[in-house]
Amino acid sequence: MPSKVCLQWANSRHWVYVDHMRSRTLRTVVLALAVAVLLVGCGGSDNNADNANSGPAGLPTIPEKSWVDQTGKKKVVVDTRDNVYVPENIIVSPGTEIVFENTGRNPHNVIPAQKGDFEEIPVSKLQPKDSASITLDSEGEIPFYCSLHGTPKAGMKGRIKVSKG
Repeated sequence: MPSKVCLQWANSRHWVYVDHMRSRTLRTVVLALAVAVLLVGCGGSDNNADNANSGPAGLPTIPEKSWVDQTGKKKVVVDTRDNVYVPENIIVSPGTEIVFENTGRNPHNVIPAQKGDFEEIPVSKLQPKDSASITLDSEGEIPFYCSLHGTPKAGMKGRIKVSKG
């Protein structure tokens, strides 16, 4: 007498009895479908249009209207409030001192999304009422974030675009 396997569908009260040979076939079909789904899900595109809306560190591009132009100034202040940088996205000239002033009630830090873009400002230097600064000399777009209240993609984040004009 062939052995039987008892199967129950997820969230179902129905039981299905399948003999051993059918269960092997069923397992093979389920495994093949799972592999197919994984392969389709992992597939990429060679189409460069997928990257057209990608900024530095693979982050989305920022619309032009979201940038605050601070070029030509020797010093720019970014208000580091609770859970937000104000302004969030700034354009500065090379050599501009960017001062992060913590006007909130919580400690913060300023971390570059790409390690090495600038020396991070640690929590110990950005307690409430503290300020710390960085200076960027090379042109480019530099995303940053507070690791206590965000990530490079969400929460307390911002960008600095260094441009000659």
